[in-house]
Amino acid sequence: MSRKNKAIISAGIYVLLLVVLPSVGLAMAPADIVQYASIIFGKGLRSIVITFSVLGIILGCLSVVRGVVKEESYVYLISGILMPVIWYYLTLYGLGFGRPGNFGRTFILMSRDGSTMSVLIDIRIILVILGFAFALEIASTLVEFLAAREKVGDTAPEN
Repeated sequence: MSRKNKAIISAGIYVLLLVVLPSVGLAMAPADIVQYASIIFGKGLRSIVITFSVLGIILGCLSVVRGVVKEESYVYLISGILMPVIWYYLTLYGLGFGRPGNFGRTFILMSRDGSTMSVLIDIRIILVILGFAFALEIASTLVEFLAAREKVGDTAPEN
C-alpha cells in the first residue's frame, strides 16, 4: 500500500473517531445525561466534542499532507512535529476532562441529595511518560527528515 493511501485511510480514521463518533454520541445522548455530565466535569460536553472535532480535522489534514509531500520537504517535517504535539494536547484535554492546564490532576465535585462527594484523579506520571513518548516521536521524525535530506543531497548532480 502506498504512503498516500495510508495517509488517506488514517485521515479517515481520525475524522471518524474524533469528529463523527463524538458528535453522533452527543446527539444521541439524552439531554439529562449530557447536562449531568457537564455539571460533574465542570465543562460543557458540547465544547469538549467541538474541541475533539477541530483537533480531529487538523490531525486528518496533517496526515494527508504528510502522505502527499516528499519526506525531504520542510512541510513533511512541520507536519511530523505538529502531529505528536496535537496528540499530546488532545491527551491532556481528554484525560483532564476538558481542562488541559491541570496537567492530569483533576478534581471532580459531585453533589446529590444534600451530600457531596469529591474525587481527585492524579495521572501526571502517565502524562509525563506520554510526553517522553511524543518527544521520541518528534526526534524520530527529525531523524527521518534528515536522512531523506541527506539521501537527496547524495543523488544531486555535482558540477
